[in-house]
Order: sequence, then C-alpha cells, then structure tokens
Amino acid sequence: MFKAELEDISVLKDSIQAISNLISEGLFNVKESGLELIAADPAMVALVDFKLSKKAFKSFEFEKEEQIGLSIERLNSILRRASVQDQVFLSLEENSFTITLKGSAIRTFSLPLLKIDQEDVPATDQLTFKIYADIKTKSLSRGIGDASIVGDALSLSADSEKITLEAEGDSSKTKFILQKGTDEILDIQGEASKSMFSLDYLNKMIKAEKLSDTVRLNLGNNFPLRLEFKVPDKLQLSFILAPRIEGE
Repeated sequence: MFKAELEDISVLKDSIQAISNLISEGLFNVKESGLELIAADPAMVALVDFKLSKKAFKSFEFEKEEQIGLSIERLNSILRRASVQDQVFLSLEENSFTITLKGSAIRTFSLPLLKIDQEDVPATDQLTFKIYADIKTKSLSRGIGDASIVGDALSLSADSEKITLEAEGDSSKTKFILQKGTDEILDIQGEASKSMFSLDYLNKMIKAEKLSDTVRLNLGNNFPLRLEFKVPDKLQLSFILAPRIEGE
C-alpha cells in the first residue's frame, strides 16, 4: 500500500517533464525517505538519478518498500494536465498506479504497472570527478544554446578560474566563457578538466532548469559529466552523461 499527497505539483511535474526527454519508462522505488528513480536511456549514454524527498509531500503513507514500473511518457502527459492549484494524490493499487487531481473537478488517471528489469542500469556511486562548479542554470543554458547553433558536440572545460563551452561546425565556431568572481559562478573547485559531450543530450537535460536557479556541474578528463539540480529539502535530480570521443 502506498498513498501520498503532494505539497507542490511543480516539483514532480517539472522533473518528470525533463526526465521524459531521455527515458520512456522507469522503475520508481517507494522508500522511507521518499520516491526514487534510477534509469538509463536505451543507448546507455545518459542516466537519470531522481530523488523526491518525503518532505515534498503533505502526507506519505506506505507499509513496505515498493517498486513501481511506469511509462514516463504517460506519466508526463498526465502531470501536464495538472494546474498549480490542484491537489495531487498518488496511490498504488494491486495492478495500477493512480493519480487524482482535485480542483474545480476531480480527475482520476490510472496507469498500468510495467515489469522493468533494473539490472542493466550502471552504478555511478564510484565516479570520482576532478572538478565541480555551482553556476547559474540560465548561464549554462545559454552556453548550450549558443553551441547548438554551430555544431552537434560541446567541448566543456573548467579550471579553478573559469568554465569554457566551445563548439565547432563545418565553417563556424563559438566560445562561451564564465569567469570566477562574477555572479554566474557561485563556487568552483578542483583540477583543470576537459571532455566532449553530445549537444542533443545536453539540450534535453537542461530542460530541468525550471527546477533550480543554480546547477552543480561535475567534470573530469574524457570522463562523464554530472549535472545536479536541487530543490532544498524536497528534490535532487541528477543527469550523468557519457563523454563523446573526438572523431565520433
């Protein structure tokens, strides 16, 4: 048995919208701490790590830990129908997951439970990054947007003084630099690092910018990238992206 009422629909709604750009279905875990989801995209290039704290709910009841396999695409379609004024209730029944929206009308949606194999999802807790930076989300979004005009891959480098985003196409180039000491970088620490990433994936991940004004960027040399969005005491949404090898 699992029943819960959300305090703020936008936290879940904006998270699932961003996740649905990468993942079509996923296995949610109901725990004492809240709801969690770890899932990889079909190409195993990107991974989503989603944690919605129990504190994000007005009420949160469960008898034991449960796993709920759902279509992320369908869940996103339902949550998009919710307004910020709606009361949102979640419940797990024997064969379905129910979402109830209470506003000017009472609307109920039931999703079938899916059998999903979680064994293929790679572990990420052993990743050791060389540098991290807390930066304004809009700045990262602008840099990714600039690069997308020019090419399909982003060269991302950082040291203790700056972050540089570069892209190159057949006949054009772009460079976007964020300097330490400006309002755009809140904190930056670690060793100089550089990796290249797919802009297609980055454009999907940065859709999570609605969640937080700041994002933590973790980087290494020819190493995965981690982007971490947080809503204090409520949500942590991380994306991990494998590097793109030059010449691909």
